Amino acid sequence: MSENNSHLNQVEAFHKVVLAINSELSVENIIDLILEKAAELVGATRGSLISVDHENQHLNIVAAIGPDWTPEKQSTQLRIGQGITGKVAASGKAHLCNDTATDKSYFPLFNRVLSEMAIPVIDSDTVIGVINLDSERKNAFTEADVRMLTIFADHAVLAMRNARLYSEAEHSRLEWFQTFHNLSDGIAISRDDLIIKRCNKSFSELLELPKENIIGCTIQEILRLPLEQEPGVERFHVNEATQTPNYIEFHDSKLSRTFTLETEASTNNGHFAWLYVLRDVTNEKTMQNQLIQSEKLAALGEMIAGIAHEINNPLTTITGQAELLGILKDPGKTAAASKMILREAHRAARIVKNLLVFSRSHESEKAPVVLNELIEQTLELWNYQLRVNNIQIIKNYEPALPPILIDYYQIQQVVFNLFQNSQQAIASLQRPGTIRVKTEITPQEFVRLTLQDDGPGIQPENLKKIFNPFFTTKAVGKGTGLGLSISYGIIAAHGGHIHCDSEYGKGVVFTIELPINTGDASASLASTSENLEEVIKNLPPSRFLTIDDEPGITEFLKELIESQGHSIDVFSDGLEALKKASTEKYDIILSDIKMPNIGGVDIFKQLSEDHRKRVIFITGDYVSAGTKEFISSSGQPFVAKPFGLRELGRAITDLLNAMGSKSAIFKRPDLGLKG
Repeated sequence: MSENNSHLNQVEAFHKVVLAINSELSVENIIDLILEKAAELVGATRGSLISVDHENQHLNIVAAIGPDWTPEKQSTQLRIGQGITGKVAASGKAHLCNDTATDKSYFPLFNRVLSEMAIPVIDSDTVIGVINLDSERKNAFTEADVRMLTIFADHAVLAMRNARLYSEAEHSRLEWFQTFHNLSDGIAISRDDLIIKRCNKSFSELLELPKENIIGCTIQEILRLPLEQEPGVERFHVNEATQTPNYIEFHDSKLSRTFTLETEASTNNGHFAWLYVLRDVTNEKTMQNQLIQSEKLAALGEMIAGIAHEINNPLTTITGQAELLGILKDPGKTAAASKMILREAHRAARIVKNLLVFSRSHESEKAPVVLNELIEQTLELWNYQLRVNNIQIIKNYEPALPPILIDYYQIQQVVFNLFQNSQQAIASLQRPGTIRVKTEITPQEFVRLTLQDDGPGIQPENLKKIFNPFFTTKAVGKGTGLGLSISYGIIAAHGGHIHCDSEYGKGVVFTIELPINTGDASASLASTSENLEEVIKNLPPSRFLTIDDEPGITEFLKELIESQGHSIDVFSDGLEALKKASTEKYDIILSDIKMPNIGGVDIFKQLSEDHRKRVIFITGDYVSAGTKEFISSSGQPFVAKPFGLRELGRAITDLLNAMGSKSAIFKRPDLGLKG
């Protein structure tokens, strides 16, 4: 009966020991616990847990329990096969020694050891360790102890496995947590209810919003937050032109920064989540604009001689025909000469305007544009280079092409880059060539531009690299390798596609597709098609004040306005004009901006409030940032030099619209200088 009780007590103790090691999740603690409980189960004097290094054939003591363990003894290193422990490590079989004096395998590490037992710890058929226990009594251990500790060792392996898995999982969790919070991109996570459950530090810092204002909200609710100082004004403004189901770009009016937000669905072990990635792209956009501008200036450097030639041609015609006017007596011939002068002046003005439009930097702004017209205006910059290189342009435009909502200047940069690449490629062959330009509407409601040349083409190994930044096959000094990379980014930002096909030796074909998403674009374009040349003629009798230091311009305006039945006062000095305006009442004021003594900016500031509403600025300096900013802030229309009847008519129409009606501008209240 007592023997049965002893066995039950041993089983119960074994069960508690197994539960204890299985509940521990630290590998280090499990090793200590295994050794402690093993010694406790069999009443050992001391014990050690030894790891087996099969590669180097070494045994290393990793834990020890009991008296007489010194650092020197713990650092003892046996070889596999040496001593009882080494024998067990080599064979994988337990060894029981109840009399060390008669066991040849015994290796004396301590005095007074009379019994020793070694149990292999086996994982996946490999001995990874040995539990070694000793006693200062003979016959201290039994075969039952060996069987029990062998089972115990199996449980210990499982416990260590679980602990390692837990440790790895915990390490991965901490690693993920640290990575999540240290990412420079903002990250937020929501479930399928779209409510944000977690966000990292960067998400909060980028938007300068406390986490408590983010957690529990949806992205839509965050983007509708008002400005703190102006509760009725939304802080964030989404650029709808770049919006896709998984991507938006928005501007933060509080921080004056631009961000992108990408959304990605994720499913993990049946759990669905939305991942939001927030990036500050302000500097990236600035750099992109600088790269675009540097590409433009590099291209202009190559084109400048051709542009000078293109301007000199109409100037020669104008000069010659103007001299003929003084000689010709036949009214019919003088009329023809006048028409030719006007036509060539418009041609020169158009070249200068296209050059200015192309060369200057612009704020990104989308407006309805007919792609055919953009292509034609870009081609005018290339006429000379194409002609002197004997390159023919074959056009096949879709006449019913609808206007599309694009950034004119960015898309012009793309088209310019493609013409430049084709022109340079054909010219490198030193033979005549052809560029074919085609526009069409696709069934998927895209406007497609195809540009094909018969140049040397692109080698197959280079074709997949052409949109990579800084990749170029041109000679040193002939290209930066940024043109096509920039073009790719511009088209992608417009929700479009750009693709290149080439058969080496037979030229290239570039295809661009841009979405037709104009809204009221057609109506917007149609509203500008009125007969602007008749605007001045159709005004009620009006009083004009003109301020410009160029006599040719003031003489032209005086003749034009008086010929249409209106009166005009002309001044080349702004101070004299201000004196006159303080005592007279004018319906429309035309003022240059850059003038000696006092410029248009100061004149505008010193005019009365009502006179300021009647100003149309005339400028040849709209390229400069200061001029653009001033005109924009004034809210007044402007006409860029060189200009004619149509351009002046458009500015007057804009002024009338701003005043509310044609009659409003002619009420003429008391006017004069402020103060």
